[in-house]
Amino acid sequence: MMTCDNNSNDTMIIKNKSPFDLIFAARHKKYAFWDKKAPLSQVYYFIKGYELGLYSTGVSADEKLYKFNGVPGCNFQAFVTKKVDIKTNLPWYNVIEFLSPSLDDAIDYFYDLLDEFFEEE
Repeated sequence: MMTCDNNSNDTMIIKNKSPFDLIFAARHKKYAFWDKKAPLSQVYYFIKGYELGLYSTGVSADEKLYKFNGVPGCNFQAFVTKKVDIKTNLPWYNVIEFLSPSLDDAIDYFYDLLDEFFEEE
């Protein structure tokens, strides 16, 4: 679970290194995390930005982040394209959005796929 401390400047210091804690926490409050009209790519850029922030401060990615973006052929991108049986160079968020009738459905499908991806070992 994510923990925070207040410092003297009233800013929050997050002690957890995984963006997935925030993503999973937002699961049932979709539009607290995503704008109602924003594409699913927003979560992709959130994860990439989080990863860049860790890298720039010299902090290693946690196990989930490494697995998500890790070795080509074993990461979330490969999992999604294999799961839906599509050979494409499109990013996972485009594939999920293309296969979903609405943004709500795309977000739900993303969470379903993410659950299944992290359950696989």
